[in-house]
Amino acid sequence: MKINRTSLIDQTAAVIDDAIQRGIWKKWIPSEHQLCDQLGVSRGTLRSALQKLKDQSVIEAIRGKGTLILNTSRIKRKKLSNPLVCILLQETLGEIGLSTTLLIEELHSNLNKLHYEVRIVSGKKYFTKNPYMALSQLLNRERIDCWILAHSNSIVQRWFKDRDLPCVVLGASPPDIDLPRCHTDVMASSRHAAQTLVRMGHRFIILLNHQGTLKSAEEKSGFLEGAHSLGYKGIIASVLEHGHSPESINHRIKSIFRRRIRPTGLIVSHPYFYLSASSIAHEMNIRISQDLSIISMSFDSYLSYLSPNAACYDWNTSRIVKGLVNLVSKVIKREIISRRKADIIPEFVPGGSLSYGPYYESEGGLGCGGPVNNG
Repeated sequence: MKINRTSLIDQTAAVIDDAIQRGIWKKWIPSEHQLCDQLGVSRGTLRSALQKLKDQSVIEAIRGKGTLILNTSRIKRKKLSNPLVCILLQETLGEIGLSTTLLIEELHSNLNKLHYEVRIVSGKKYFTKNPYMALSQLLNRERIDCWILAHSNSIVQRWFKDRDLPCVVLGASPPDIDLPRCHTDVMASSRHAAQTLVRMGHRFIILLNHQGTLKSAEEKSGFLEGAHSLGYKGIIASVLEHGHSPESINHRIKSIFRRRIRPTGLIVSHPYFYLSASSIAHEMNIRISQDLSIISMSFDSYLSYLSPNAACYDWNTSRIVKGLVNLVSKVIKREIISRRKADIIPEFVPGGSLSYGPYYESEGGLGCGGPVNNG
């Protein structure tokens, strides 16, 4: 597909002009190298955009000094009485699931109690492989005192870190991106889930994992570590990835259930995927609990209404919100954050979907995995 370069030049000029009007830069705009990096455009596109602004008498190139902002009276200076917090989401509140929606609403309420103004911005364009233009346009809308990056990817997190923007991460983050974060300890809970299945006599277990997310990488690491940490022989622990669409999930689950030798233990990363697994198992005459034990790595209220009810890990929403609010307050007040990763240990809720595997009695009945911990 042919890219409309003229449109890209216009977009680039509009982003720079908007930033000037909002007072992002006081007198001089950044260098060409910095702007290319921030906007994710080529130097040729940038120079064409700058020339357009020069023709409009918005800026002027001063040899040996840089590019000067002209007519500073155009700058709009809006001063908020209270700090402004922006929650950045990939999906709308109607798309992200009930538990996450409730968490965001509780977070919004707690921030309001501290007299912080809150904006919620969502859009897949901010989480693509090349989100730089969209993020730059978002950044230039108004001055944000603290961003909350909810379930973001490494590209977004690195973009914020490289620009030293005030932010807090809700969810997983790569080891090389040292941003303040708060979320459930996914690695500890997936380790515990694998150990629980192994201790209950399951020797062939599968983790059904969402492809390409930071959370999925931590889940995979914890699952494989837990499966092989107890010293049992003959453990088969596999990680199978799927996309986000229902078709991808259902295809992967059916491929698991059609195997000549099926697993007796299955771990899924999201309650939606639990629904897919349990409904497809019913269609294929596979009995939950008797033939297949399933554990969901997170909780949603509808899981309690299933029969058998689901074994799962329940987030402590209030603790997550408390940790996030504490980090946000420290960022806004520019306080030193000594503990930058506040990972909350989820509670394991045994359910009827979990039962003993075929090797339980032969190995003396060693029971469940015990409390979730980091050990």
